[in-house]
Order: sequence, then structure tokens, then C-alpha cells
Amino acid sequence: MEKKNGSKKMNIAIIHPDLGIGGAERLIVDAAVELASHGHNVHIFTSHHDRNRCFEETLAGSFAVTVYGSFLPRHIFYRFHAVCAYIRCIFVALCVLFKWPSFDVVLADQVSVVIPILKLKKYSKVAICNFISLI
Repeated sequence: MEKKNGSKKMNIAIIHPDLGIGGAERLIVDAAVELASHGHNVHIFTSHHDRNRCFEETLAGSFAVTVYGSFLPRHIFYRFHAVCAYIRCIFVALCVLFKWPSFDVVLADQVSVVIPILKLKKYSKVAICNFISLI
């Protein structure tokens, strides 16, 4: 699993609430493409990914995109968007925790409530990335 320049190939998971078209999503996709181009295994987990309205890199196959919780509401009577995003990300984090082997690094974007859940797998490093604050 060693690359030719000596650096270790890593398994990286990225958890993002909604993988649509936007500034934060563009940064997530660019980070995934760059990590994959360096030989790392990248997997994006999200609660929403519309294949008809997304960045084409998410369909290209250089990294995997898995959707969990698309049945959960995005809002309740056009209110509580943040609460619903938290619930959806918690569901995604629980699916990653129970359905997937460990990752070397897990990047959680925008919703920090998933960190305690993901830290239950003690052999994965968890980092929070708030890409929205960079814009």
C-alpha cells in the first residue's frame, strides 16, 4: 500500500450534509479530486446527492459517493433546516460507523455533531472542516 514516493496511501471519508451545487460543495469535490489524484482512497458520504444537479466530478468515478438518509426531511414546513441537517448528518455518521470499516481520516464538513459518533471508532482520526467559513 505504499506509493512510489514513500507516502502511505490513506482511506479518507468525507461527510457532507448535502452534495448539490454550491461553494462548500465545490470545495469538498475539489478536495476529494485532489486527494484521489495523489493515490488516496476517498469516499464521500452525504444525505443528498441529485445526479441531475451535481458537479460532474461526483459522477466521474475517481472517488465514491454514497447517500444515506435521503428519506429524511430537509425541512419541516420550510423551517428547521439546521435541525434537519443535523439529524440527517447524524444518520449518515451512524451508517458510516456501523456499515463501513475504519478510515484513516474522516473529514466532517459543516456539522460538528457527528464527531462524537465517529470517534467511537477509536482507530480513525476525525477532523471538522468548516469550508463555508472560507468563502
